[in-house]
Amino acid sequence: MRTLSALTLIAGSSVVSALQPMPTWSNGAVLQSTDDGGEAASVYGHGCTPSTTVTVVIDGKTQTTKANPTGSFIIKVPHSSGGPFKAQLSCDGTTNSLNELYFGDVFICSGQSNMVYPLQGVDNSTILIKESDNYGYMRLFQVPTLTGIFPEPVKRSKPVDTFPDVIQQQLQWKTVNSTNIPDFSAVCYLSALQVSKSRTGTRPIGLIQSAMGGTPVEGWCTTEGLERCSVGTDQPIPQQSGGLINNGSAASGDFTWNFPGTLYNQMMSPLVGTTVRSFMWYQGEANMNEGYHLTRLNYGCLFRSMIEGWRSAWGQVTGTNVDIPFNFVQLHSCDRDNNGQCFSDFCNYGDIRMAEDDVRRFLKNTGMAVSYDQGHSGIHSPHKAPLGVRLGGQILKSAYAAGNNPDGPLVQSACVSQLPTKTANGYVAEVTIKLSNNDNLRLQPTEECEQLSPDCCTGKAAGLNGVALGLGQMATGVVWTGDNWFDSAIRIEDGNLILSANVGTDSKTPTVPIWEVRYAHGAFPSCALVNNNSVPIRPFGRLAVSPLCQLSDEL
Repeated sequence: MRTLSALTLIAGSSVVSALQPMPTWSNGAVLQSTDDGGEAASVYGHGCTPSTTVTVVIDGKTQTTKANPTGSFIIKVPHSSGGPFKAQLSCDGTTNSLNELYFGDVFICSGQSNMVYPLQGVDNSTILIKESDNYGYMRLFQVPTLTGIFPEPVKRSKPVDTFPDVIQQQLQWKTVNSTNIPDFSAVCYLSALQVSKSRTGTRPIGLIQSAMGGTPVEGWCTTEGLERCSVGTDQPIPQQSGGLINNGSAASGDFTWNFPGTLYNQMMSPLVGTTVRSFMWYQGEANMNEGYHLTRLNYGCLFRSMIEGWRSAWGQVTGTNVDIPFNFVQLHSCDRDNNGQCFSDFCNYGDIRMAEDDVRRFLKNTGMAVSYDQGHSGIHSPHKAPLGVRLGGQILKSAYAAGNNPDGPLVQSACVSQLPTKTANGYVAEVTIKLSNNDNLRLQPTEECEQLSPDCCTGKAAGLNGVALGLGQMATGVVWTGDNWFDSAIRIEDGNLILSANVGTDSKTPTVPIWEVRYAHGAFPSCALVNNNSVPIRPFGRLAVSPLCQLSDEL
C-alpha cells in the first residue's frame, strides 16, 4: 500500500530535483471545499529536497510543511467554495503558479465502458449538450487510458505516484460547455448535474474521469485487495479476444495492462490523495461473461476489497476519512442475442447484480443505483439520463446526508401466504413479499422490453392471477438443492408483491416446502415494480421464505 512516507517514483529514485505537484494541479482545477461538511483539500506532490519547506499560497493565505525523507509532501487547505483564486506551490526555489483555482466538490468517476460512454451517445444528447452551456461552474478532467505507456515491470508490480510525462502533458481541466462535454462520461456528468440541481447550485464541481472500457474488477484492485480474495498479481486475466494466449504471452498488441492490479497502479494510484466528495463507479459487464467470468462470491469479494483498498490508500496518504462515499450503478439489462437468452448458458447478469447488492448492504457509505429497467440490446445502453438522476440521489444520501429517499420499493420479508393448492392446472402456491417505501406501487415495462415480448407487463399465465414473464421464481424441494425453480406470476396487493407459481402436479406437492424466491434475476427483466420515485425494486436472487412472515429488517 502506498503511504505518504513511502512514496516512490517511476524512475525508481526516492528524490528528484524538480517540484512535481499532484496531477490535477493545473489551471482551472477544482479542489474540495469544506462546504456541507466536506473535508479540507489536500495539496500534495513530491520532488522536493527532504526536510525542505514546502509552501502553498491560495487566495492570499499561506501554509507550509516540511518535505518527508523521500521528498514528498501533503498540505491540508481548508477553504469554503468559490473562485477563481490565484495559487502558488513552491519548494527549493521552484514555484508552480496557477491563475485559476476553484474550491467546490470533487468526484472521481471510474469503471469500464459504461462509465466511459460519452454524453453524445445518450438519448436526447443534442438537448443535453446544448444545455451544458448553462453549467460553466463545472470542470472536467479526463485521464487517458494508459495501455502501452508504462514499462513492463511497472505494469505488473507496484503503484506509481505520477503519470508519465507523455500523459501528464495531456492532462488539463476543461470548462463544461457544448464543445467539451460531448466526449465526457455521461453517467459522471449527469450524476453530478443532479447533485448540483438538487443541492449545491452553482458551487464549482470538478469531475475526474479515470475509466477504461472492457476492464474487469481485478484490474482496479490494490495488491492487498487481490490478496484478500486469493488473486495473484502475476497471473494474466483471461482476455475477451485477441490478447493473451494460453501460456500468458501476448498474442497481438499490448494487453499487459490486464494483469490484476495494473489499472489501479496506472490510472488510480497517481490520484491517491486527491480529496473527493465521492467516488462514482460503473462496471461489471466484463466479469459476467466476457472472458473474465466471476461467480457472485468471487466478484463480491473483489469489488468489496477494491472499495476498501481505495479507501485505505486515500486514508493512509491523507490521514483522514477512510470511508469516502462510494456510489455505483448496478449492472443494467442486456439482450445481446435479441431473444432474452443473453448468450444462453453463460449469462451471469443475475450473479453480478447480487454481488453488487451484497456490497451495498455490507459496506458503509455506499449507494447503488438500480438500472435493470434501462437495458438495451447491447451492453452499452443509451438510456443514461435516469441513471444520472438515481446515482445523483445516492450521492446526496451518502455524501451529503440530504435529499429525498432515492430508492425503489424495499424488501422487508417473504412468507408463504398460500400453501400449494390444487387447481385445474396443478398445485399453485403463493409467496407474499412485504415491502416498505411502497407509495404508488405499479408495474412498468422496462426499456426495449418489446424485443422480448409484445406483452411486456401485461402477459398472463393460465390458471394464475398476474403477470408471468419469468420475473419471479420460487424454489421448492423436500431437501433444499436450489434446482427446483418455478416461474411465478406477479401481482401487487395491499402494497406488497405477490408471487404465484404452479409448483407441480404430483399429489405429494402440498407437502413440499418452499425455500426461496427471486425476482428480476435474469439478463433482461421486462417488467419493473416501481414506486413514486419511478425507481425499481432491487432485484434479488435468493430470498429466504418464512411461513411466519415475521422478518422485518430491510435486506
